[in-house]
Amino acid sequence: MPVMDGFTLCKHWRAESALRDIPFIFYTATYTDARDEQLAKDLGADRFVIKPQEPQVMHAILQEVLAGGSKGSAVAVVATPPSDETVTLRESNEVLVRKLEKKVAELEAARELSDVERRQRHQVEESLRGSEERWRLIYETEPECVKIISAEGRLVTMNPAGLAMIDATSLDQVCGRQVIDLVVPEYREAFLAMHRDVLGGQMRRLEFEVIGLNGTRRWLETQEAPLKNEDGTVSLLGVTRDITERKAAENRIREQLDELLRWQSVMLSREDRVQQLKREVNELLVQRGEPARYASEVKS
Repeated sequence: MPVMDGFTLCKHWRAESALRDIPFIFYTATYTDARDEQLAKDLGADRFVIKPQEPQVMHAILQEVLAGGSKGSAVAVVATPPSDETVTLRESNEVLVRKLEKKVAELEAARELSDVERRQRHQVEESLRGSEERWRLIYETEPECVKIISAEGRLVTMNPAGLAMIDATSLDQVCGRQVIDLVVPEYREAFLAMHRDVLGGQMRRLEFEVIGLNGTRRWLETQEAPLKNEDGTVSLLGVTRDITERKAAENRIREQLDELLRWQSVMLSREDRVQQLKREVNELLVQRGEPARYASEVKS
């Protein structure tokens, strides 16, 4: 109560002739000490009930008080007013002091808890800042492309290595653009199929070609996985490497192999022709009655 506490109210209640016959019930969650209950009884309270109580319990207490009963383990009836005003006042003050001491103790405990929580929060924040700094450093210095693509296929972010692969000097040049526009047309269908699979929760790998902002054509190999955002939507996290040199080396090896196969075919054809000529010479010599010159070609 803003003006007086329950003890003071009870005291005035019992001192007022118009009110003293009306039952007075203490219902409190603040004053819970046995000495608080005793003081309430001394001041003339009909009952002293500690919160909370079930509705049916409170109903029974009210019925007993109104009926003039005195039963109940947590209640007491006092019919006579206090005889010693000084003692009662002292007891009332002691109650208030205990209440203040309890509140001070609660505030101290809350402050200590708050200090602990503040230190813990500070430690967590410092740890997060350290983690963010490490990941930012890894992100910016990673030699391979690290990028995030929205579900709509637009570029959200890309590290410096990835920007270099598409001839971009800053993220502002390509942020929000459709990534598919950089893909060489013959690989777009496969790229879109990979995009759909990743949004469906799968991991996918693809080799494809892109044409950068300056017209540079490159081979890329990408590994993409779904990335769940805080709002529940899904983006694509991709790690991509430039495999242009590997593809060029593979093409050179393939060309060299084709050349070797061609020369092998030529040489085999040439050997077959030489053997054919030896057989023809042998046949002509035999027709003239002379011995065959090339024994390796004589039929047994």
